[in-house]
Amino acid sequence: MSGSFNLYTQQGVSLLELFATLAIIATLTSLALPAFTVLEREESSRVLRQFLTLVETGRSAAIRRRHTITLCPVDEQRRCTANWQTGAMLFFDNDDNRQRSMDEEPVAIVRWPELRGQLDWRAFGNRQRLLIDHYGGLSGQNGNFTWCPPAHSSEPAHQLVLNGSGRFRFARDNDGDGYREDSRGQPLRCS
Repeated sequence: MSGSFNLYTQQGVSLLELFATLAIIATLTSLALPAFTVLEREESSRVLRQFLTLVETGRSAAIRRRHTITLCPVDEQRRCTANWQTGAMLFFDNDDNRQRSMDEEPVAIVRWPELRGQLDWRAFGNRQRLLIDHYGGLSGQNGNFTWCPPAHSSEPAHQLVLNGSGRFRFARDNDGDGYREDSRGQPLRCS
């Protein structure tokens, strides 16, 4: 039986192979980075439009039933919380306790799983819920719902501004500097 057994087989890669691999990784990374920015931009638009849809659904339901409806951040157990990161819920608060009771079915729920950005609702009186009255107004609440990108992102903040009558507008970049401005003309800031 003849055969050769080489005890000294090659155990590594050449410098040329290493450089070729690094070049491929660098190319793929440079192609993927713009996609992350697009995903963040899509996330901000999607979340703000879903929030706006909830407000419009709430206005319509409140007018139709002639009863105040509550829009609040929601947890997995369908309870109102102070954190908008996981989702939002609309419900008729029949007992006016500012929480959804077991007999109060949600009108609509939106979930935001694995949200990369940060969501904040800022309103007069620092209330974390919106009360939409039977006329479709926000019960004296002016406020804004702001999406802030992750800290490492170059994507600018995005904001939906609501007035007391329930009307809205999106913050815009009015001066062309690449950042949307708040109602005072200042660039949107994330805390």
